[in-house]
Amino acid sequence: MTDLRTKRPRTLWLGRDSSTRTEESRSSTEPNTEETQRPIPATNNRDVQSLLETIRRLSHPIFPRLLESYYHTGELHLIWEPVEITVNYILTARWPVNETELAYILRSAPVQSAKLATDYIKQGQDTIFVGFNQNSRIVVAKTAVTDITTVSIPANVSAPRYRAINLDAITVDTGLSGQCSNGVLIGEDGVVQALWLNYLGERTSNSHKDVEYHLGFTTPSLLPVLSKVQHGEMPKLRILNMESCVVQMSQARIMGVSEEWIEKVTQDNPSRHQLFMVRKVGCPPPGFNSAADTFEEGDIILTLDGQLITRVSELDIMYEKDMLQALIVRNGQEMRIQVPTVPTEDLETDHAVVFCGAVLQKPHHAVRQQISKLHSEVYVSARSRGSPSYQYGLAPTNFITAVNGIPTPNLDRFSEEVTKIPDNTYFRLRAVTFDNVPWVVTMKKNDYYFPMSEYIKDQSQPSGWRTVSHDKDKYKDGIAPDAANLNPDAMDEGFDGVSDIEPDFE
Repeated sequence: MTDLRTKRPRTLWLGRDSSTRTEESRSSTEPNTEETQRPIPATNNRDVQSLLETIRRLSHPIFPRLLESYYHTGELHLIWEPVEITVNYILTARWPVNETELAYILRSAPVQSAKLATDYIKQGQDTIFVGFNQNSRIVVAKTAVTDITTVSIPANVSAPRYRAINLDAITVDTGLSGQCSNGVLIGEDGVVQALWLNYLGERTSNSHKDVEYHLGFTTPSLLPVLSKVQHGEMPKLRILNMESCVVQMSQARIMGVSEEWIEKVTQDNPSRHQLFMVRKVGCPPPGFNSAADTFEEGDIILTLDGQLITRVSELDIMYEKDMLQALIVRNGQEMRIQVPTVPTEDLETDHAVVFCGAVLQKPHHAVRQQISKLHSEVYVSARSRGSPSYQYGLAPTNFITAVNGIPTPNLDRFSEEVTKIPDNTYFRLRAVTFDNVPWVVTMKKNDYYFPMSEYIKDQSQPSGWRTVSHDKDKYKDGIAPDAANLNPDAMDEGFDGVSDIEPDFE
């Protein structure tokens, strides 16, 4: 990879007329005078610092680490060092500085993109591990791939949360892999063969700490998505609404897979004789209706659209198709079914409500992965300690189905009903626990300390979210409800921290 420090630094003039010129394109006949260039005076440190802060802010997405900056003979010298290359810039600035031109200059720097491998890395293959350790230092080691296997990351017991599924994970023969939460596996030619990632696992019941798994993810699996991004398209992917696990041939034979298919698996994947069994079928998104058949737990997948499935990467055909023709083995019998795919945008959270200290939202993907039936679209994902929700026992993972006897199937209906409740009055919520137990809780509304607010996804807003406050006249301490309502440090996201008040079960 080219080291740009060996090349001639690039000199830039930022003019009062917003023109930008490089030193090479500057005419040799143009007078090089102090009046023409108007360099920043050495004593004017305030102007230099102002320019430096502007450059830091504009260059952060590309060059987050500014190693050195100094002012000398009317020029501001800036040296960046990203992970791959070192870029030197010598800027001679004139006032006023045009931020648009400056941003264009910084983003047009000669940064080289990493090359991603198109072939899958194999077990036993030599590779180079490059990672960031716990001290944020780069560590490098020559190693080899010890195993590539389909992993099943355990689900969190206290509350559903995102976890990777249907994943082929890479492990390597070096102790550095367990010390680094991110990095890459590269070949001798510098091509990136895999990403080294940190996978969130379960939370232990004793220490209440999150278990993290450090595993590799092959880069060819990213190419179908990256190709769309490179062409300026927004990826709109579809997925199979199920979690699978590996079935070896000995078990597959017992479950009814014929010898003919076992022979086909052996020929198709000589290194790993395996098929995939449906371990869990998630709940479809709201409004998703299909008259076609779908997977059931325990189904063994033989083919999808005529392609034998013996590797996780072969499931990628689901990204672009609304329906897949599947050949499966169910209860010892081969059968063909039509399997619908689920659009991933329907699984995203685009609306949240904070009410009485409880964060309510449409059930996210992790909830749908772990539950067989959605009781409503009003799901308690978190609550603030000390709030009415915490005091009266409305714990996370509950579904709210009615307010004062009126059904609330979604967040809009819920917001409509709770806004009718006066402050400092009692009301009743009908709810269902995550393990399908219905119950009723009586709560007292407190708009002064825990006002209601809504968060709606809106791309026209700078933050991408629009806040709707229902208590604009009841700001406390000069803080708007949306800012005072949420405190991550005081949030309880699991149902293991229940209150002492026993709810009224039906």
